Amino acid sequence: MEPDRTGVRPADEPSASHALSFGRRLDLPRVIVWDALVDPVLLSGWLGEADIEPVPGGRFDVRPGAPAARRPAGLGRGVVVAIAAPGELEVESAGEDGDASMRLRVVLDDVPGGPRDRSTEITVTVTTATPLPDPEEVGASWRTHLDLLTGLLHGRVVDWGRWDADGEPVWQAYRAEYARRAG
Repeated sequence: MEPDRTGVRPADEPSASHALSFGRRLDLPRVIVWDALVDPVLLSGWLGEADIEPVPGGRFDVRPGAPAARRPAGLGRGVVVAIAAPGELEVESAGEDGDASMRLRVVLDDVPGGPRDRSTEITVTVTTATPLPDPEEVGASWRTHLDLLTGLLHGRVVDWGRWDADGEPVWQAYRAEYARRAG
């Protein structure tokens, strides 16, 4: 399990929106990490089958590979709202089941360090107009998928058919960690 920089944060706007942020430091330059956000083949390797057009107004449709209860919030049929290579991607999504609109924002910051002398700080923020029903599950899902991203960037291919053996135990551990924090 990777270290966590997760938390509920105040919304950027004074409206009644709710946001959760998740972060991770990756020991690769951000141009490499960026490709895993905008290349459909690479995106499929850590989130699920993807059909994307990485331009403002373009499609950002992801059919997550994880079981329904373990899928990261903010995915489904969406549209790219903002994109600034290689540092920011923002997507508006109705969610896989047509649930309330969500905004997914991924920011990549270039930071010193790592084996190539450059690392990337990735921050994923999910914002909704209404509270998420189970923030602990949202956190567990995003952290698990950030683990999958880290693995993909280091050459480990995700076998979605092995979720029960490989992904579920990690998800459960993260979920238990959030439950302890909330408890």
